[in-house]
Amino acid sequence: MKNQEAKIMKICLLWATVYSGNMGVNALTYSALTYLEKLSQMTNQKYQYILIGTGKNAIVEDKIEINSQELHFKFYPIYGYTNRTALIKPKSLSFYQEVKEADLIIDLGEGDSFTDIYGEERFKKLFITKLYCLLLKKKIALFPQTIGPFNKQWTRLCANFILGKMTAIYVRDDLSYEYCIQNIPNYKTLKKFTDLAFYLPFEQCIFNHEKMNIGLNISGLLWNGGYNTNNQFALQVNYPQMITNILDLLNQKNNCLIHLIPHVISPSFPIDDDYEVCQKLHLKYSQTILAPSFTSPIEAKSYISGCDLFIGSRMHSCIAALSAGVPVIPIAYSRKFTGLFDYTLKYPYVIDATKKNDKYVINQLDKYMGNREEMLTKVKESTLLIEKYNQDFFEELSYLIK
Repeated sequence: MKNQEAKIMKICLLWATVYSGNMGVNALTYSALTYLEKLSQMTNQKYQYILIGTGKNAIVEDKIEINSQELHFKFYPIYGYTNRTALIKPKSLSFYQEVKEADLIIDLGEGDSFTDIYGEERFKKLFITKLYCLLLKKKIALFPQTIGPFNKQWTRLCANFILGKMTAIYVRDDLSYEYCIQNIPNYKTLKKFTDLAFYLPFEQCIFNHEKMNIGLNISGLLWNGGYNTNNQFALQVNYPQMITNILDLLNQKNNCLIHLIPHVISPSFPIDDDYEVCQKLHLKYSQTILAPSFTSPIEAKSYISGCDLFIGSRMHSCIAALSAGVPVIPIAYSRKFTGLFDYTLKYPYVIDATKKNDKYVINQLDKYMGNREEMLTKVKESTLLIEKYNQDFFEELSYLIK
């Protein structure tokens, strides 16, 4: 008798997309698929991928290329076809049947993670989609992400309830791990790894090194004051003025070539768009280089890999730099930065803009830039930790799938 072919396993990646203008959001999906495909090849178990997220308003069958390999998937919009209130009417959701038939749900949190710092409406959507999958009695694994903070009591209570129902919770930093230990007494599986995007492949970029190539990532969201335009993230700095001061500082150094690097390219949602701000600053500072309007996270990471030093306000732009071996100075707007870089990876060069003023930021940047060799040593040490976390997560993923 011929051996029967192994059943194709259906995996739904919830809050996952490759169509976002946010390269960090896309990077998580690319990286998750990279992990899964590596496991598929090792075990000869085939997977059918269903992505459920944002960025398109229609169901599409599509593919992406990773490591010269085509990965096929079917994408469903998170809100159903057009009705965004469909979140509270499960049977009207376009992906209902796919979730019902799935062997495993993997929740990526679409990059922003499980928190209320981006507003109550977003938190509700994240919560309700998780609840919806649980009502269908599906197994759900939260892939490595930040858990919290939850600044309101009702969001904290809802989060703790739903987290206690997860099949597995994988966090990417020590602070999230501690939160879960303290607030979720009935968790099933809780383990700490690191951000999936550290696993994102890239092609090394080579710039002309007659001058030091410094990448500067500017967050359009912080520039515009957050989604509420009123300093939503409680920064202690005047962000536009701080960026101007950084550019002035770098311009005073004759050996620097500044690359303005967007990591969110979202012309249809200008409040969140890095590229528009970079364009305006490039007109003012004509000696700078304006990086391309990237079309994929691999393209963005490849460009960043050519920098000698990177300063970033978008967390995944900083992750791209560090995992490409580039000394990076993250400028934090949330504890997710310090939780990942400082606590978990023992990388001490984060500047917390929620606690420090403009003058402090500039002084620290100047100090760190003068210690680039020391930073390179720390990058290598952190890279070893990242490699260990990547190996451990792959082993855990193998166990989870089995």
